[in-house]
Amino acid sequence: IPDGTKIKSIVDMKKNNITYLSKDKFYTVESTTISYGYLKVWILDDTGYRNYYEYKYFEDVSIQRDLLLKQLGII
Repeated sequence: IPDGTKIKSIVDMKKNNITYLSKDKFYTVESTTISYGYLKVWILDDTGYRNYYEYKYFEDVSIQRDLLLKQLGII
């Protein structure tokens, strides 16, 4: 996943009354890593801190956009 990619959270992630991720909110990928076999993205979360989250909690809207444009014959 290239840095700068916009991804959308598909979950609400809360712990101890603190919201870390909000469902349907967009976040910007700042970096990625693979840790213990999981792809993780480095983002600025809802607490105002940067942290790694497993990519499975997100969807890449740019991929969907590209598929739609391809289906329409635009790209």
